[in-house]
Amino acid sequence: MNRLFLRIFIAFWLTTLITLVAGQQLSHLLQREGPRVNQVREQHEAARRFLHRAARRYRWDDQVEWLQWLDRKDQPFEWMLRRLDGADLSHGLSWSPELETRINSRPPGNFRKPIPLNDGVLIIKPLVSKNGLDGYLVAKVKHPHPLVVEWLYEHLWLRLLLALLATGAVSYWMVRRYTQPIRQLREATQVLASGDLSLRLRDTDGKDDLSALRRDFNDMAARLDEARQRQRTLIHDISHELRTPLARIQAALALAERREGEAEELSHIRRECDALNALIAQLLDEPEQSEELNDTIALQPFLQRLVEQNQLEAESLQLCLRLRDTSASEIWLQVAASPLHSAIENVLRNAIRHSPTGETIDLSWDELSNGDLQLEIRDRGPGVPEEALDKLFQPFFRLDDSRSRNSGGFGLGLAICRRIVESHGGSVIAHNCKPGLAVRLRLPAALRVTPPSE
Repeated sequence: MNRLFLRIFIAFWLTTLITLVAGQQLSHLLQREGPRVNQVREQHEAARRFLHRAARRYRWDDQVEWLQWLDRKDQPFEWMLRRLDGADLSHGLSWSPELETRINSRPPGNFRKPIPLNDGVLIIKPLVSKNGLDGYLVAKVKHPHPLVVEWLYEHLWLRLLLALLATGAVSYWMVRRYTQPIRQLREATQVLASGDLSLRLRDTDGKDDLSALRRDFNDMAARLDEARQRQRTLIHDISHELRTPLARIQAALALAERREGEAEELSHIRRECDALNALIAQLLDEPEQSEELNDTIALQPFLQRLVEQNQLEAESLQLCLRLRDTSASEIWLQVAASPLHSAIENVLRNAIRHSPTGETIDLSWDELSNGDLQLEIRDRGPGVPEEALDKLFQPFFRLDDSRSRNSGGFGLGLAICRRIVESHGGSVIAHNCKPGLAVRLRLPAALRVTPPSE
């Protein structure tokens, strides 16, 4: 805490110091340059008024009277009259070949922009009579100050805005620098929450609170990853160990059925053994984070076979399975066929288990605008509460923990489905359709391949 407080304290006073120093220097600059700004501006305005008035009188006055009037003018700047016939009139300014070259290089009639020199600028005014161009009036004035300096001198709000921008920039840089570890930690927690427990932050030897927090995060992520690995190993080990006594129970049950026949008690034991065997199979079949995508399948026949394999179970419950093809093109995919078959079948069997008698279960697929494929399985059952939609894909989650396995299952089917689809680079979501529940499986366009040759 002390180090973080010290950083914030130093940053605050450093920003204040920079603002004070910058404000003092700007005030000193404006106090020094202010009178010069006014002087230069007045000189430029006087030169333009003088040239404009002289050019207008030249057009209408008598030439002798005009020259006498012009010669009497005393101006706070240097100027000269350059006539094409060579009759020049100079007041501190002389004509040169270089100046003539620069004037003649201008486009005809374009004399509004001054000509810059090392020690000032020249303002040019052409002398035009009824006969055309007769010469030029040239005035030399000081270099104008930059427009920003003039604005800062004239407008207080601009100085305040500049101070606000300067302090804002310094404060933003310091905040970004000091909060970068916090942003990295926030992004890391989001990755951790998404299920990737392999992420680790770059460790530092700092003794401040943020460095300690980074190390604590790495320790937490490592322990969570280790706990998940232990949980997975424990589940698989227990599942394997349960297979041996379960096999012995089933063998003894088979002998008892031969001796006693189809007794009610033995049938009940058989059902419980089958349920336990199904649970062990699901635990052992839970996929890893990645699958080997070595199988090339045609999507429509693949889904058709899946529907046919589950049609008998659906008909026994007086349900109708319907496959709808909303795309006219033939789609081929590079996938892990067996796991993907299990993923879709888990969703389909879940829909069969929760559909009322006499209803229809729709399995459809479509191509999205970005090339992804979307499979949707929709039943017309009661649906689920909105707050439980995201939890449907968690292992062992059931809406009602008191329900029997016959109605609620083990809570592993949808979790296995999500892991398989995510291992293909896709995603799974569920939403209520009122009536019913729709589960959408999205497969990325990267899985699409060209049809294999015959």
